[in-house]
Amino acid sequence: MQNIKDFLESKETYGNVLTILKCHSGNEHTFNQMMATIDSGFIAGGSVSNALISLFHGDKKQCVINDIDVYKQVSEAQTPYDDSRNQWYPATYVNEEGLEMYDDSYGRIFVSDSGARMRVTKHSRRGIFNIVEYLYEPSYSRRKGKSKETVILEGFDLNCCKSGIDITNEKIIYTPEFVEFLETKKLKVTSPCAPIQSTIRLHKKMKDLDCTCDIEHEMRFLSVALKRVHSGQMMKYVGPETYNKYLHMKGIVDKYFTLRRAEPNEIPHSLRGKDERHLMLWVYEPVMKFDILENVNSLNSFKRIWDLLYTVKNGEEQDKINKIFYKNIYLGKMDEDIWFKSININDDWLGGTSEMKPSYDSDRFTYSMLLIKNNYHKCDFDLKHVDFIDTFTSHYPEIKMFLKSCETIIEQYELIRVINSIRIKEGDWVFSFLGNLQYSNFVRDKMFGYEILINPKLKTKENISNIIIKEKKFRDVNRVMRMYLNKHQFVKRNDIYSF
Repeated sequence: MQNIKDFLESKETYGNVLTILKCHSGNEHTFNQMMATIDSGFIAGGSVSNALISLFHGDKKQCVINDIDVYKQVSEAQTPYDDSRNQWYPATYVNEEGLEMYDDSYGRIFVSDSGARMRVTKHSRRGIFNIVEYLYEPSYSRRKGKSKETVILEGFDLNCCKSGIDITNEKIIYTPEFVEFLETKKLKVTSPCAPIQSTIRLHKKMKDLDCTCDIEHEMRFLSVALKRVHSGQMMKYVGPETYNKYLHMKGIVDKYFTLRRAEPNEIPHSLRGKDERHLMLWVYEPVMKFDILENVNSLNSFKRIWDLLYTVKNGEEQDKINKIFYKNIYLGKMDEDIWFKSININDDWLGGTSEMKPSYDSDRFTYSMLLIKNNYHKCDFDLKHVDFIDTFTSHYPEIKMFLKSCETIIEQYELIRVINSIRIKEGDWVFSFLGNLQYSNFVRDKMFGYEILINPKLKTKENISNIIIKEKKFRDVNRVMRMYLNKHQFVKRNDIYSF
């Protein structure tokens, strides 16, 4: 079998997908005219993905294209909402007839783990083309963010759909989840924001693509998401569009969710007073009793916890994950983590009652790093490394931002040993400098001469401070620290520094 990434990144594959899309749109002239009228260069979702799946596996039956989703970015001024907040967190969207309807299949906000966000504000149909208008806001992080096309793909609910075609730059955009699907043909839920819709789509895709799926595992994922994720990214209601699809698959969906018409007091406040003809809403609850004990702070943290703890892995990798995640169970330091949480047991938040229920959470640094770094545990380490990092960052929390650029736990451990040796020799003042350094920069930085490091005028706290005050050359101090750490960071030692 050919290399998947070579296949996805080849000009030949791009050309073949484009040809398939043009054929399904009628002809090349119709396709080009529509793309020029829409003023967009990005097509994503089932049409592109199904074409790629059929090309890769050589099965033309899998190339089912019902519509072609074309994504067009709009500005906030072009949205149908007056209030700036409602542009991002509304309860409604504008459908193809121009009616303001309840946010059903479209309209959820998606926030990437990079911090970028996008939200569909309107969709309209022109023949086989589905025009999807969306807002996009890039990440404010100093790190290089993801492309807006990648953020769009990350918001798709199933791994088999996470690809698109960038006509402007003549290339295919895809995610690691789509690569995995091409390799295994195993269907998975990747974004559990709309459990009812995803349940329907899972069963439909299994049939259309003739692929496998651990359906019970995926339904547990969707069920727990409904219980645990509480934000504007989670769909708690369904409207007429999804309800009609549900009726066609009622026998399947009812195994996992119960739907009922929403009571007047259950209608979102932002929708009350609207025309009742447009407020046909249904609420739903999971049938499965399965739940998790881990506390969830966001959709991304839930997805990460599910992947780490509830997705099958080999024994060695799971053991490494457990040593970080549940370190204190091994060490018996039960007071360092949080094991119970106060849960409201009715809706009256002023006079209601609550009870303590098991809920695991932790403020430990290694715990938080495991949730945000995919490769954090993929190295050789032991409990002593985990405990050392947690203890050090608890004593010196100002160093955390500097350490976050490390990719693995052992990389952090070795860097902390170097930092601690500087601290022992020079004093705690060094942390104020490290707090303003980018770790990724000084690791790569080779432009500064060794003479800067060994210059005796720059070796003491007093002289460095004088330089800052007198000459205000803070960047020179950063250079010195970078060189010092560059020289010492990979020195291997068997002991653990005390502090």
